[in-house]
Amino acid sequence: MDIRSLEAFTAVAEELSFSSGADRLYISQSAASKYIRHLETELGVCLFDRTHRQIRLTPAGERMLPQAKALLSQYRSLLESVREEGQDKAEWNMR
Repeated sequence: MDIRSLEAFTAVAEELSFSSGADRLYISQSAASKYIRHLETELGVCLFDRTHRQIRLTPAGERMLPQAKALLSQYRSLLESVREEGQDKAEWNMR
């Protein structure tokens, strides 16, 4: 499972639209679909019920969404923390 797939899943799940979710991530709709198909294959479950008119989360998708959001939040927090540490160290080395 990779971050891009989790981001695509979360964006599409929150928007309930592949095109709007993809737009939010600045990727193509086909790329978002590919990330989600990969995630579904890896997990062995469907995360979305898809029709021509709408999509909705399956029970597995509903269970996954809050946890995916929490993981993404922790990931972003980690990146921010590491970047701050790197900046602090760079400033210290310049003294």
